[in-house]
Amino acid sequence: MKTIVYFTGIIGLFFLFACSDKENQTALNNEASLPDALLNKVSGLKVINSSINTKKHTTALLYGNPKAIQRIKTNGLQMQKGEKLVWITWHQKSDPNWIGAIIPGKLISVEIVEAVSGKENIN
Repeated sequence: MKTIVYFTGIIGLFFLFACSDKENQTALNNEASLPDALLNKVSGLKVINSSINTKKHTTALLYGNPKAIQRIKTNGLQMQKGEKLVWITWHQKSDPNWIGAIIPGKLISVEIVEAVSGKENIN
């Protein structure tokens, strides 16, 4: 009888300690989020390439619109009107949710290249 009471008590303690009402604030990586002013410049673009620099501890992504992706697929060298490329770089940081994982941290830079009206007008 004592064994059943002890066993029930231990199981009950496990349930009490397993419950938590704290929200996991580290679930979303808000530090790596883009500012609201830049979100509309990246929306609708697709990731073309990613880069990790282990010496500088940075992570970068190259985004492009469909016109830029098509030109890159055909090995074209000249940007055409309407193409858009965005290069975003972040510092790396350790992921608090996964041991050994590295995720983007603080935003370093956002570089935007747009072909406005042909090869001589690139912004």
